[in-house]
Order: sequence, then structure tokens, then C-alpha cells
Amino acid sequence: MRRQKLLSTILAGQLLLIAGLVVVIALQGDPREGLSAWTPEEVESAVAAGPGFVITRETYLGALREKGLLATAGPQAEARREVLSSLVDRELLALEARARGIDRRLEVRQEVQRLLADHLLDSELGSLTLESFSREAVEGRYEADQLEHSRPPAIRLAHLYFRADTGRGEAGRAEARARAEAALERARGYHATALHFGQLAEELSDDEKTKSKGGDLGMVTRDSGDLPQEVVDLGFRLQAIGEVGGPVESDEGFHIVRLTGRRPALERNFAEVELEVRSKLLREARLERHRELLAAVRARYPVTVREERLGLDEVASAGTGEEKP
Repeated sequence: MRRQKLLSTILAGQLLLIAGLVVVIALQGDPREGLSAWTPEEVESAVAAGPGFVITRETYLGALREKGLLATAGPQAEARREVLSSLVDRELLALEARARGIDRRLEVRQEVQRLLADHLLDSELGSLTLESFSREAVEGRYEADQLEHSRPPAIRLAHLYFRADTGRGEAGRAEARARAEAALERARGYHATALHFGQLAEELSDDEKTKSKGGDLGMVTRDSGDLPQEVVDLGFRLQAIGEVGGPVESDEGFHIVRLTGRRPALERNFAEVELEVRSKLLREARLERHRELLAAVRARYPVTVREERLGLDEVASAGTGEEKP
């Protein structure tokens, strides 16, 4: 009995849809006319149709799913009819908009173009996922980018530099050392705060590149090749942030060194960065496919650029409606 009742309900619904289509045909013509955007199967399985549009079963079920209304019976029937009604309303409003020429407005056409391009890109790039790359490929990239996943310890240093007058031999070096020792006493006497050390750098240092920046040398590793090795070695012997050491002698003079920061070594194994590596591979693969797609469509659809119309004068006059003199 329940089975027969269910079949009767389904049959009644189909008859109601057919009747609706007959009314539409009688009043406005066959709604299937102008439906070339849909497949014959979609048209035949429509839950509603109008002049130039159909609401497919897939669209209807998707709307019900969003509303949580996929139950087959119960008090939700009225709510389901409201969902269908809202879908019909949207189609009818779109019809009216086209009838009024709104679809021909520049901003509407630009928005449609943007949506079409976005959907094409989603279709082309969406098949690439984090799982599109084999473990071997990901491990290979991890090894190739090892420097990004591990780094040696580093310190940040500031210095006062005292150039030795090499033309005067030992006397020139002795004078530079004496200046450095006097600066060291001043720095330690004021506990070598960053502000005070910066003032000393501006007042005393012979390093024109760093004296206006508090003597800052930036981050330094043990094998840094930009600084005298004697300065680097002294910096790594310093223990506490703010500690000052020296003077230390290099080929060109003497240095007072202050430790201003410390960065620990970084060592991340494959398991820690696998997701990061996969994400990088995915970004690169999608970018490459994007480039390939653009190259293909540019080859398929020739574009003519009117170079003579790209000047700023022409653009400005087009925007104001004024003729160029």
C-alpha cells in the first residue's frame, strides 16, 4: 500500500510538471527553444522550465543540499517547494534583465568575462592537488632546497672600527690600537647599551657604512665571508647579549665588537616540511599550467593591438570625451 502511494505521488508530480510545461508552451511557446546551452538529457530531466531556461534536477538537488532539505518526506516538502520557487525567481529575474538590455552593459559583460576566465582556470588547474606529486619527487625537491630547511647558527654584531694608517707602519697601528682601547673603556663604562654604543659608533668609528646605523653589521655566521674572520671569531666568543669585546686586530685596523642578537641553528627533517614542499611544487605546477594555457589560447585566438592608440593623450581624451587638439 505504501509503495503504491509513493508511486502515485511521483506520478502526480510528473503530471504536474508536464501540465506546467504545456501551459508555458501555450502562452509563450516551447520553452525548449533557445536551450542549446543544456544537453537533451538535462532538458528532459528538468524539474522546471521556462522560456529559454531549465532548472535541472542536479541544480535543484544542490540547492536542497545547501539548505539541508534532502529528506524524502515530512514537513520539509513546503520548504523544498520554496527552494524551487527561489530558483525559478532567479531565472525569471535574469530573463527580465536580458529583456531590458542589462546583459549588454559594459560592467556586466566584464563581470561575465571575469567569471568565465575564473571557471576556465579552476577547470584547468583544479586537477592539480597536493597529492599530484610522488614521494620521490617531493623528497628530491627537499634535498635540492636543503638550505631552506636547515641553517647554521648566526649572531648579530655591531662594531667600532679604527683604521690603521699603514703608511706609518707600526706607529700607525699602535695609534689605532690606542684609540680602540680608549673606546672600549668608554663602552664598558656605560654598560654598552645599544643607544650609547650607537653614539660611540657615530662619534668614533671609521666605518662610513655602519657608523650612522649604530655600527650594525647584521646577522653573521661562522663562515661569513663579508667580515674579517677575527671579528667573526670574537663575536662567537661573546656570551651575553650586549657584551662588548676587543679590541681585535684585522688586516686594516682594530675593532670593538658588541653582540646584539643570536639566532639558533635550524634543522628540519623531511616529515616536518613535506607539506610545505608539496605546496611549493603545487604553486609552481599551477603557474606553469597557467602559462601553457595562456600560450595556447594566444596562439588560437589572434589579437590585434593598435599601438597608435596606447598613448596617454589618447587615453586621457577618451576618458573626458574631449578631442585632442
